[in-house]
Amino acid sequence: MLNITTAQIQAYAAARLDEGAKPATINKELSALGRMFTLAVREGRMQYRPPVPKLRAQNARSGFLDPADFAAFCAELPEVLRPVARFAYLTGWRKGEVLGLQWRQVDLKGGSIRLEAAQSKNGEGRVLAFDPDSALAEVLAFQMQHRRLDCPYVFHRNGRQIRDLYHAWRATAERAGRPGLMLHDFRRSTARNLVRAGVPERVAMSVTGHKTRAIFDRYNIVSETDLREASARVSAYVANAEPRENHESQRRVVPIGAKQPPATG
Repeated sequence: MLNITTAQIQAYAAARLDEGAKPATINKELSALGRMFTLAVREGRMQYRPPVPKLRAQNARSGFLDPADFAAFCAELPEVLRPVARFAYLTGWRKGEVLGLQWRQVDLKGGSIRLEAAQSKNGEGRVLAFDPDSALAEVLAFQMQHRRLDCPYVFHRNGRQIRDLYHAWRATAERAGRPGLMLHDFRRSTARNLVRAGVPERVAMSVTGHKTRAIFDRYNIVSETDLREASARVSAYVANAEPRENHESQRRVVPIGAKQPPATG
């Protein structure tokens, strides 16, 4: 390790690219190397940590489903996975947070779910409150009807925790015409839905568990429908505002080349 230089690290990254490795994969390898350097310096085995440059990886996913598309997708899922999908779509929780949820964390009567710090990716627990007449309450009530006393998990398959849904999910995405769609894409969908429903962004971030505004904004994707709606709104505003403002200010707007009306008074 003492002989590894930044130039060698860059040459390694270039060689891995030539082999067909993705930038994100190479960055994970470089992160492991950087961590090794850090530990070596901390334990006194090295005095200097060479810089470990990373590659630019444009790997931010942009998948999301509007409510109508989600309903169509959910109908294609195996029945046991539909409550999982609905819960994830309504809460924006991560896959591990959803599949690891246990009944001891759910208060149906009080309308709250408590996510423990150990289950959260950011290491912070949070509480999600819900209305007893909400769609989220319906999902939990349905699962309660199918609860197994020998299984502590809210979402289960024949009394066993659901851990792997990859193959069923992938097949459903293909049938629904959304190949590559992942459960994690529902976080983006939830972020968009919360903002468009008028929920304050700080509250929306508490629901989904986003710690930083930058990451939440990345998930709050703007679609073509959003852009068309924005264009329609600004067009309507301009069309309505111009005659109203002219009337209020008593301005006369005359096309160029037209004769001015004679002044009165």
